[in-house]
Amino acid sequence: KCKENLEKFLKKVNVDWKFRSEFINCAVSNINSPTVKLHIPTGNDYSNHSSLDESFPTIAEHKKGFDSVEVQNFSINSIFDEFNLKRIDYLFIDVEGADRGIIENLNWDKYKILNVKFEFAHWGGWQGYNDPEKLASLQNFLYLLILNGYKIYRSSTTDFSASKILNWVENYNDDKE
Repeated sequence: KCKENLEKFLKKVNVDWKFRSEFINCAVSNINSPTVKLHIPTGNDYSNHSSLDESFPTIAEHKKGFDSVEVQNFSINSIFDEFNLKRIDYLFIDVEGADRGIIENLNWDKYKILNVKFEFAHWGGWQGYNDPEKLASLQNFLYLLILNGYKIYRSSTTDFSASKILNWVENYNDDKE
């Protein structure tokens, strides 16, 4: 069902798709399985609130319920390897509650990621990051990004963006005149 609706989705959104990109019709998660169930609100063929989590509020509380379809599933590392990617200029992750699992399983040492944007509002699942342990995990991840030369921005009420500072010493050397 997802593949059938890709063309409809691309026609509906107002974006110039001529930049260098690949559309990969699959689920991306940290779930160790070749397929997963994707839950799509009934009557909405290409909802941006589809989720792997059937208890996700926009699905579970949807007036018409949801439909589940079995889709191929890959880790983000396996996709980068399949396309022989070593450098990623911009990585945008917004996967309705699975962001943390994808980010924590990303091999940051293997891939040179210059800019990343991810949704932190669901770091602890759809219930947010109110759990102190999950909040500490988010803080530790942000600290790790800083230690690895990223500058972090809160780019919206729900997202963080991080940009790799390529010439850190040149830009931030306090001893230069």
